[in-house]
Amino acid sequence: MLTRHAIEEEYTTKDGIIQDPGKFEGEPVYAVYFWNSGLEGGADEEDGPLCGFTVTDEDRKEFPELAGVGSVWLDESEQGFIYTTTDPRSAQEAAPSYRGNAEDEDNN
Repeated sequence: MLTRHAIEEEYTTKDGIIQDPGKFEGEPVYAVYFWNSGLEGGADEEDGPLCGFTVTDEDRKEFPELAGVGSVWLDESEQGFIYTTTDPRSAQEAAPSYRGNAEDEDNN
């Protein structure tokens, strides 16, 4: 599993936000952490390009800014960019809300 230190070694960050152009530009450093977890099958919820991860105490230890966060959601755009959302509920509890939003966006 990637560490915050490894991510910050690879990407230019400012106040925990990735500054480098590309897939994670403008997203928090933990987006890379959860993205890699998803690539390894670690997502708790998946619906097409949308993946939800229940935040654990281990995650909060690595990324203290996730205190009070129950889940992190990553959505990959058609252009390949990642967008991050947090929710106070676990991924399983929040999944119906996010699936509904993704379907609404697809229909607009």
